[in-house]
Amino acid sequence: MSAEKTLRWLHLIDLMQGHPAGLTVAQLHSRLKRDGTVRACTRRTVERDLDEMGRSGVIGLHNPGPADEPTRWALRGAGLGAGALSPQGASTLKMALRHLAQLLPPSAVASLRQQEQQADKVLRLQELANPGVRPWTDKARLVPSGHPLLPPRIADGVLESAYEALASERRIRATYRKPGAARPSTRVYSVLGLVVRPPKIQLVVRTSRDPFILNLHRIGEIEVLDERADWPPGFDLDAWLASGEVDTLVGDAAEIVLETGIAMADHWRETPLGPGQRIAIDGDRAVVSVRLRLTGALRGYLLGLGRQVRVLAPEGLRDWIRAEAEAVAGRSG
Repeated sequence: MSAEKTLRWLHLIDLMQGHPAGLTVAQLHSRLKRDGTVRACTRRTVERDLDEMGRSGVIGLHNPGPADEPTRWALRGAGLGAGALSPQGASTLKMALRHLAQLLPPSAVASLRQQEQQADKVLRLQELANPGVRPWTDKARLVPSGHPLLPPRIADGVLESAYEALASERRIRATYRKPGAARPSTRVYSVLGLVVRPPKIQLVVRTSRDPFILNLHRIGEIEVLDERADWPPGFDLDAWLASGEVDTLVGDAAEIVLETGIAMADHWRETPLGPGQRIAIDGDRAVVSVRLRLTGALRGYLLGLGRQVRVLAPEGLRDWIRAEAEAVAGRSG
């Protein structure tokens, strides 16, 4: 297909997207001429383009008007459906499948997969219309910080059942193996939420106590029950995550005071450790203060920074960092 024809096709698609009731060949031809960005063409050229588009499988066309009136050409479907997939929609669909599939129910992912082939065709058309310009899907990636770990294996059927329970707000009976436990235990859980922390997928659940986390890869068997999930009054997933409950709590909220260099202080100024953070500069050093809940994730993060950071307060965190650093040095010696 020539670049000129590809450009006409894209403009015809744009025109029809704004007119769900359809446009006649004469109306489409008139609008192409008025637009001015497409080389002058005849009505017969537009007719051939529409006929080829309908037979190509790239775009679905239909006549939404009465049979006794002149044929109107319109896109079949709506939104990201089979007939109205724009280049922007195609890119969004591809990026969602690459980076967000774990956050979506399997039925939604299956629906998007059915449209992926058409998205590829639309993006190829866009490339033909813009020679040398690489598609957005080749130029944007979501990359986790730190060393990338390979995902753990999740037992067959566990993922599908967990998503089903979450979507229908029903309880599950699951066999779960805690780290270091001699044998797994089987309990009934109410599923409240889904958290993806690459490479792990986790469920927020509760029994008769406050919500907590189950790692999907540690579930051996799972059964979706008919009983409704027992939601805590006023439970909000975002608020629960912000509270730090998703991490292992090792202490109450405390004022964290850290001494560091200017470079690290600048990094935390751009990406703060938490709300209300304060930074005081003194020569080539900085003191960073912020109130945070003491979690295992926070301790591990500060320990991993090594000599870039010195903990001034609280005393318990400072002593833990010192003891861990000495233990690591002793093992490495």
